[in-house]
Amino acid sequence: MSEVHQSGVPVRAYGRDWSHDWRDKARTWNRQRPDLPADRDLDRSHAYGVMAASTATLNIHGDQDGFTMRTFEAPGVGSLPLVDRAEVSEFYDVGTEALVFSGADEIIDYYQRAYVEPLWASSIRQAGQHRTLAEHTFAHRMNALEELWT
Repeated sequence: MSEVHQSGVPVRAYGRDWSHDWRDKARTWNRQRPDLPADRDLDRSHAYGVMAASTATLNIHGDQDGFTMRTFEAPGVGSLPLVDRAEVSEFYDVGTEALVFSGADEIIDYYQRAYVEPLWASSIRQAGQHRTLAEHTFAHRMNALEELWT
C-alpha cells in the first residue's frame, strides 16, 4: 500500500489496523502505522458506499485461509475489485469480472488504466456485480449449505 501511495495513486485505508487514531492504536496494541491516509472502521453501509464510489477496491488477504466477504461485497456493490489471489477465478472470470494483482506495480497499472479508460473499468464493475448478484449472495450460500444436509 505504501508503494502504491508513493507512486501518486490516491490511497485511503480503513479500519483499526490502519487508523492513526489513538483509540485504535490502543486497542490493537500497536502504535506503528504505515504513513498512509487512513480512517477508523466503517459500518457496513458506509463501507459499501466507499467501495462503490472508489476507482478500485483492494482486497488483500495476506496469509489468511480462504476469501473474505469483501471478495464478494466489492463487486456486489459495483466496485472494481483488485484481488491478491489468483484463486478468485473459482468465483469470477479474471479480467472481465475481477482483476488479480501480485504486486504494487500491477495495482498502479490497473488504477491508471481505470482512470484513463473508464469504460473498461465500468464493464468489469458491471460484469462483477451481475455475477455476484446472480451467484454469490448469502441466499446462494445458504442454498449450497442446505444441499449438503440433504
